[in-house]
Order: sequence, then structure tokens, then C-alpha cells
Amino acid sequence: HTSFIDRSGVFYDGNSQGGIYGGTVCAVSIDAKRCVLGVNGMDYSILLPRSTDYVASRPLTAFNPLTFNPTEAGSPTPTAVDPGGYLVGVACPTTSQCTTVDRSGLEVTFDPTAPGSPTPAPVDNTGNVTGLACPTTRQCTVVDNLGNVATFNPGAPGSPAPVAVDGGHVLYRGACPTTNQCTSGDDSGREVTFNPRAPGGASPETITGANFLLAIGCSSATRCVAVDAAGKGFDGRRADRSRPTIKITTPVRGARYTRGEKVEADYSCFDPDGALDVASCRGPVPNGDSIDTATVGRHTFTVHASDWSGNRRTRTVHYTVERKHHRKRRRRSHPGLWHAPPGWSAGRTSR
Repeated sequence: HTSFIDRSGVFYDGNSQGGIYGGTVCAVSIDAKRCVLGVNGMDYSILLPRSTDYVASRPLTAFNPLTFNPTEAGSPTPTAVDPGGYLVGVACPTTSQCTTVDRSGLEVTFDPTAPGSPTPAPVDNTGNVTGLACPTTRQCTVVDNLGNVATFNPGAPGSPAPVAVDGGHVLYRGACPTTNQCTSGDDSGREVTFNPRAPGGASPETITGANFLLAIGCSSATRCVAVDAAGKGFDGRRADRSRPTIKITTPVRGARYTRGEKVEADYSCFDPDGALDVASCRGPVPNGDSIDTATVGRHTFTVHASDWSGNRRTRTVHYTVERKHHRKRRRRSHPGLWHAPPGWSAGRTSR
């Protein structure tokens, strides 16, 4: 019989796990002349988060948050807020509140300056959670490896029902620039944008050239940046036709102020696409400074706002500055009372 095995050299034939490790083995081996890798799937850093069994065998290592000043990091001490949990994301909408989530779908909300011992609460029990975003202190959204999303209030998370927006795909870390818009990327190079309060009906779109989106960050509802597993970055922009809005609290429209009176300006600008989309918000004086009350007469107070797409809005209020009125004290008169010359007495007259 003829042997089909070539005994003249060493060869490597690896399948499944052998295919995963085979690339490394063949790269460093000085013995193997040829290598064949079959059904190797993907490397473990990507494979493990996709496995439903990974939830049951949660790592025993505690992943603890660290709070520090990025300009002076020093040596902060880690504090356990989810002992034994594999934390996959954290969001801090304010300096006094952070929310983190572990891979098994438990969320923990805490004060980063004094974490204490918060109690983890379940927010996604259908798949392995892969990302978290919180546009406000009262709203957070998680995504998982089954293409589901779940939105909850970190103060009272309850048990939200995950909704599929990209079924059959792994969703990774995304962003929620506003309370009604979130964007996440998946394992096939597609981005999916959805309303976290009503996520149904979302339609994933392919980003040309992307093969595995690991994270997406959005500075506003109309501008996002994505990165993939190959180290490539993608800048995405959507049509922005919404103009900023302006609120002028002080000066009050039609108000009358006294010359020299101290009146502090109070105004603000907003944008439907998120606070970060406001590029400029300017008034006659900076917000909080005193308005002009030095000149008597009618005054105009105008605020100009613009966003990063060039949409603009202007709002004007009028107020009046008046002179200070010094009221003369009137001498009180008494009916029927007359003043007598010296030496005379005064009394009331009778009718």
C-alpha cells in the first residue's frame, strides 16, 4: 500500500482550537514546513464575549473602577462595586454619578467620589452585555452580543425587556448623544441608530471599508466617529437641519430697570441634536455678567446661537432703563387744624 503521509518533513494541521492556536504555532515553529488551519473561527478575545456559556463561568477577578484626575492621576485606590463581575462599560453623566455594567447584565450606579457598596441590579438577562451609554442621570442603554438593547433608569432600573435592533450580530460600545438617539456598531461593520425609548424598526447600515466595529463615539446626534478591529477610523455625519433654540431669562422682555441697577444676564442655548452640537451661544455680555443699565432709554439684548453644521438662530428682547425718582416727602395736613402765631394757642374749629 502507498502511504499518504510524507515522512520527510514536519507539517501542522490544526482545526477548531488547533486552528486558533495554529497561527501562533506556525509563526514561531522552526520544524513545521507547511501549515493548514481549518474552522478556526476567531481569536478568544472576540470568541469569548459571543459565547452564552461565558455568562455561567464569570471570571473570579474583580474589575474595580478607579476615580482620578486625568491631569494629576496620582495613585488612586480601586474600590469594588461589583465583586466578581467583568465590567464592560462605564458612563458618568455627572461628577457625582456613574453607572457601570458587567458582562452578565448587572448594572451598578454609584458616586465615584464615595462608591460605597451598591447593589447590582439586572438590566439584560438575554445575552452578554458589551456596551453602555448614559445621556442623562435618569437614562442609560446597554447593548449585547445578540443584537439587543435595553434602556433603564439607573436610579430605579427595574427589569427592562431587551429589544432586538440588529438580530444575529454582536453590538459593541456605542453612544447616546441625546435621550432619543443612540448609535452602536456591530461585528459586520454596520452601524445601527435607534431611539432607545422605542428601539423597534431600526435599520443597520454598512460603513464602507469597516469590517468589525469595536466602538462608536458621538459628539452630537449628527456627528459620530467609529473605529474597527483593524485600527481604522471612520467619520460620519448626518444632515442637520435643526436650528438651536435660545432661552433668555434675564433681562425680562419689556422690563423696566433703574439706572445703575445691577442686573445679571441669564440666557442659554440648546440644540435638538444634543448639548454638544451647540457651537456658539453669544450675547452682548457673557452669561452671568451685568447688563447695560448705565444709559437711560430703551435697550436691546440679542443672543446669537449656532451649531456645528452652520444652523443659526437669533433672539432679541427689549428693556427700558429709567432715571432714579426721588420722591419728596409731603407734609401731612390735618383738616381743621390751623397754626397760631407765637403767644396764641391752636385748636380745632367747630362747624
